[in-house]
Amino acid sequence: MSITPESIDLVRQSANIETVVGRFVKLDKHGFGSCPFHDEKSASFKVNIKNNYYKCFGCGKAGDAIGFVMDHKNLTFIEAVEYLAGDLGITIEHTHKDENPATKDERTKILTLNKAAARQYLEAFWQTEWSTAQTEVFENRQLDPETVIKFQLGFAPNEWKFITERAIKTDYYDAGVKSGLLKTKDGNTYDAFRNRIMIPIHDVAGHIVGFGGRYLSGDKEAPKYLNSAESSVYKKDRVLYGLHHATKAIKDAGFAVLVEGYFDVISLFQADICNAVASCGTAFTKGHAKLLKRYTGHVVMCFDGDKAGQAAAAKALPVLLAEGFRVDMIQLPEGHDPDSHIRTSGKNYLGKPADALLTLTEGLISKASGPDERQEALNAVCQWLASIEAEMKREEYVQAIAKAYKIKATIISKQVKELLAEADDDQEIKTELKNALPDGVDIDDYKQFGFYEDKRTNSYWSVGTYGKLYEVSNFTLRILYHVKTNSGAAYRLVEIKNKFGFSSVINLNTDDFVTVGSFKKIVAREGNFIFKGGDVDLVRLQDKLQRVERPTEFVDCLGWNRRGFYSFGNGLYDCNANQFFAVDDYGIVDFQGVNYFIPAMSRMFKDREDLFVNDRKFVFIPSNVDYRQWVDLFCKVYGDKAKIGLMFYFAALFRDIVYQVLNRRFPLLFLYGLRGSGKGTFAQSIMKLFGEGQDQYMLSGAGTVKGFMRKFAQYQNAIVWLDEYKNNQRKEYIEAEKNIYDGVGYERAKMDNTFQTETIPIRSACLMSGQEMPTIEPALFTRVIQLTFSETKGYTEKQRMEFKTLQEMEADGLSHFTVKLLKHRKAFEERYKEVFEDTFKEWIKTVNRGDIDERLILNVAALGATCRVLLEAGEYLPFTYEQFKAYALANMTEQHSHLVGSDDLSKFWAVVETLFVQGKIKEGTDFELSDGFLYLRVQNVQGLYETEMVARREINKLAKATLENYLVNDAERFVARKKKQFSDGSYTWCMQFHYAKLDINLIRGEGSALKLAEMGVDVNQTDQVAPASVPSAEIDQEATDWITLALNDPNIKAPF
Repeated sequence: MSITPESIDLVRQSANIETVVGRFVKLDKHGFGSCPFHDEKSASFKVNIKNNYYKCFGCGKAGDAIGFVMDHKNLTFIEAVEYLAGDLGITIEHTHKDENPATKDERTKILTLNKAAARQYLEAFWQTEWSTAQTEVFENRQLDPETVIKFQLGFAPNEWKFITERAIKTDYYDAGVKSGLLKTKDGNTYDAFRNRIMIPIHDVAGHIVGFGGRYLSGDKEAPKYLNSAESSVYKKDRVLYGLHHATKAIKDAGFAVLVEGYFDVISLFQADICNAVASCGTAFTKGHAKLLKRYTGHVVMCFDGDKAGQAAAAKALPVLLAEGFRVDMIQLPEGHDPDSHIRTSGKNYLGKPADALLTLTEGLISKASGPDERQEALNAVCQWLASIEAEMKREEYVQAIAKAYKIKATIISKQVKELLAEADDDQEIKTELKNALPDGVDIDDYKQFGFYEDKRTNSYWSVGTYGKLYEVSNFTLRILYHVKTNSGAAYRLVEIKNKFGFSSVINLNTDDFVTVGSFKKIVAREGNFIFKGGDVDLVRLQDKLQRVERPTEFVDCLGWNRRGFYSFGNGLYDCNANQFFAVDDYGIVDFQGVNYFIPAMSRMFKDREDLFVNDRKFVFIPSNVDYRQWVDLFCKVYGDKAKIGLMFYFAALFRDIVYQVLNRRFPLLFLYGLRGSGKGTFAQSIMKLFGEGQDQYMLSGAGTVKGFMRKFAQYQNAIVWLDEYKNNQRKEYIEAEKNIYDGVGYERAKMDNTFQTETIPIRSACLMSGQEMPTIEPALFTRVIQLTFSETKGYTEKQRMEFKTLQEMEADGLSHFTVKLLKHRKAFEERYKEVFEDTFKEWIKTVNRGDIDERLILNVAALGATCRVLLEAGEYLPFTYEQFKAYALANMTEQHSHLVGSDDLSKFWAVVETLFVQGKIKEGTDFELSDGFLYLRVQNVQGLYETEMVARREINKLAKATLENYLVNDAERFVARKKKQFSDGSYTWCMQFHYAKLDINLIRGEGSALKLAEMGVDVNQTDQVAPASVPSAEIDQEATDWITLALNDPNIKAPF
């Protein structure tokens, strides 16, 4: 890189020599001052203002403003010109080899944006509302305001668009992304630095080339320090933090202090130790050493006083020695770094330096015990010695170490000479490779990995026998992400591109990447991708490519994540910042410095319609649907049932909290009703809150218990819908459904060699539905909250319009409600346990019935506590807590009545209803309904009843005589045995019963409302219209009235 002659001339003409020199030298009115380049008693340094140059008559130094800056700040010519241009506000033009105008513009824009961002961060720091930043800097770090201003420290607020918004408006979007200030995913651009102390990083010319960001507090998973990515203006191995401030102090002191961190440099500067520098979030490199050598030949290392700090010193030492530095070091107390040591010691003094090589040697050899450890320590020391080029210096170290540790000098010298010979051989190999390889190939890189990439032809090559080149592959690879799963498996997303320009992204598992045969097959399936190498070549590829791969976490469970986000099939929602991050084409989301892989929307699986079917429906849909309008309409359409449905949905969003508070239990919601009763529509409305509405799992299908149980592990704090429940389902299904309540999944063998098992967790709430009440087993029935739906006919026009509007809202998307409502998580964490315990006690006292299973009360009390916490937190609900309590307890009481009725005779009547629903018995042939009575030909039903009981695995199946005896002795419902004319023309014996007291539904079709009235059933209490805005009919009115009274007077006892 060079600067155009025009720019150099402009800087030279604009730079006033008196102004430039006057910053560093005190001049008298005649332009004389003390020379800054040598010690003198009388001033011999003269500035000639007229001719714009300086000259020292003592040491002979002379030149213009550019030459003065070069000599005084030890800068190169280009750096000096840039330094002066920055002061003068001149935009200089560079000429780069093979650099196009776009690259020049990019560099200029990045530097301009960095400068503007630093100013914006600085302004944010000094605003009082960002007091956390000031507390960290002034109180915790004990820095003075002058120091903060000197180093331009700033603050990046915990906002996503603090820099982004202005950068986009001013056409600096590309510069922001390339500099690392901005990040972007699928058009969603946001600040890379948030809630951090911002530390500008300058090059030696004073340009801000990057930033370091120190995280304040909050997310424990967030990296403590975040550094700018490398760019066209920022190469980490060419920049030392603090050097632009330290050049004069280094020259005056005669040495530089090398530390590890940003705040080490800043704190030392405040303590008048102004010659400290640090590498910027990376190891000390050869490039750093060459840069520092321009200013001094003496370095004092002062790294952290822990094992990591000593290891860093051991790595930096040979780099410095190889460049000819004199290297000393200061050892700090255990647990201290230079920053903390200066603050706690109360002295502007770090300690006495000692020779670094001898100090580190003592640390290795003195701690080694036994010949093996001593030899290992000596090996490391000899590596350091071999890095010293000066033979006499190296020999003096050998003698000193031999004397100090009683090791023969000849042993040390021999081992060092062997290392030097290896280095010579290495140089010879490099010469041979240079002759064999094409121009431009990095020899050191080839020597390390054994192949090179021909970027012109997208192929890999290596040197074979007799120095002949051979093609390893006709394509190149780029490992996009290395994905690890919770099951211990791992695979890589790899992009391959052949010499013809065709590219593809493949999912490469570990086994296929370590075996040549498998690897060749995998890539060949994608087209003309041929791997011609062998095992060694594949290992070389792995060695190089895997060093730069991006570790990625596999999101195997959608929904709530403990790191503070809610994951969908199409991205992550940050619940703290209220922002959605969409996956990229590969299914990757970069969130707070961590890559997450969500495969559902990855382009790798776009043609696999059989994969991730439900995950692709579990999506975040941006929408303008208003929550208050939706929840009001939901309650209008579904009536009182909406109260239970809503609270179940809310509780599901915090299932992990509720489950623990309920002593590892969580109720199931069961929707009971015949086909066409509206239960499925109700379930779909709830499922729409999680995206497009996942398909229900059909319990009557060919699936297995493990199949539907696995779904509950795939989603956290969401809802899974199980449909088509029947009492005659397999026993293992019943057991599994009970286990869902208890949060117990199934066990499976671990996929490793430990011979252990692991339990698949239950992470989601369960919504079940079916045409039969789950009364087959009381233990299951008491684990559900049942809502009963009845067949509906005759909607009003208003009801139709309300339902249509609700469907339109669902089509627009409701999943934004789910993530917005997660703001109440803190309230649930802090309040739910106390509120539930209080609610449970209160509701038990209100019910005041010993015959009701406490589990039924616990289930609805869990939703009651959910209602209370939400209302306390200020969330809008279209009903009060008292209204919810009245309905929930009345519904629970009704459910209890079904449980009590699940004796042998009640099971008979339940079977009769099932047989009618299945079409196995018909009105007019097997029974008649007339004037409030049911006339049943028991002899027709007997055989079908016995068959159904067998199918349900019921033990107590009543024989014909026993059944008839039970029916006749049922004084409440039995009327008489008589002969009757049936509609099919037959005149035969039957049994007469009070229909309204049987609690079954044998009325369907047109005119059902009139028929119900004829049979003595109150239409208003049957909730025959659903969806509707009237109270649910399945709740006994007497029970509802009693609950309402009991809210005001808990001493009132139940009348039933």
